[in-house]
Amino acid sequence: MKLKNFKALLVIALFGFHASPVFAQVTEISGVVRNTNTHREIRGVNVVVKSTQLGTSSNFAGRFYLRIPDASRQRFIVFQHIGYELREILLDSVATMTHVDLQPRIIPLQEIQVEAEAAQRFEIKKDLPQTVSVIEAKDFEIRGYVDAGDLLRTDHSVQVKEELSGKKTVAIRGGNPDEVVVLYNGIKMNSAFDNVFDLSLIDLEDIERFEIIKGSNTALYGPEAFSGVINIVPKAQQDYNIRFQQRLGTYRSGNWGLHLYQGLNRLQGSYSFKRGAATRNFVGFPDDTGRLENTSLNHTANLKFRLSDPSQGTDTNALNAMFIHTTLEHDNQRDMEQLSSTNQLLSLKYAGNLAWL
Repeated sequence: MKLKNFKALLVIALFGFHASPVFAQVTEISGVVRNTNTHREIRGVNVVVKSTQLGTSSNFAGRFYLRIPDASRQRFIVFQHIGYELREILLDSVATMTHVDLQPRIIPLQEIQVEAEAAQRFEIKKDLPQTVSVIEAKDFEIRGYVDAGDLLRTDHSVQVKEELSGKKTVAIRGGNPDEVVVLYNGIKMNSAFDNVFDLSLIDLEDIERFEIIKGSNTALYGPEAFSGVINIVPKAQQDYNIRFQQRLGTYRSGNWGLHLYQGLNRLQGSYSFKRGAATRNFVGFPDDTGRLENTSLNHTANLKFRLSDPSQGTDTNALNAMFIHTTLEHDNQRDMEQLSSTNQLLSLKYAGNLAWL
């Protein structure tokens, strides 16, 4: 009798040992949460398994990843954001979707208007009596602007002057180009010779935003900022590792570029290479004597090291190293004119509280 009981227990133990991996299922889901109207990515969306505490949230690029142990295919995944309608989708369906679209939500307010300032406060806004207008990357990244000069033309108070050589200078509110200070991540880019800066030297591919002050700011930025200040802020974080882009346009113009990015805990590094050209012909001249050619070459490298814990979600203490090299060449065969300009910038910048060190 004891032998039979022992055999029965042995069979049950073996069966349980072999069966446990079969019934234990782990499901991994990932994708991008987007606005159903604009198809722009949404950050900060809560992605939760319904009726559980298991969940995650979408990152700055709208991407999410969730690993669900012992998952039943009939479970629901809940996508929730304060600005969008709640959406519940079967786990079986989410596992096959590359993106999830959410419908914007309208919150009616009666006799009360609530205004709030974003947690991020731009450095350029401190101690300024003037209003600072900000142009975010999401407002221009899909519009095909060639350089910063083409983008700033869209502001009615900014005037951009373009020369045949491709050089673009900017004036604000009817002032002169030498009365505008241009900063790149807080570093002055104006020429020491004539106090102007060629905006065609700035590649838009890895720019996060433009901050524009319209009005005199001589107390903070010197007498050169009589008309205003433009601060160009590059992106510190990307949602890709390798990206290649090719564009074609009118006037036999086009450009191509290679962009690399890698983030490792507190260290983030990126490098961009871009090559472009445009060819035009003067009216009444054959191609071999009346051609106008402009070519450009851009190298941009950024290295950022956070001294504080990145899990805290703050960039208060960080070291930034930046390198920019841009070359523009102009060939005017009608007037037998050839010009070449080169811009180089190498900087090391610390942002944070010195007391932290």
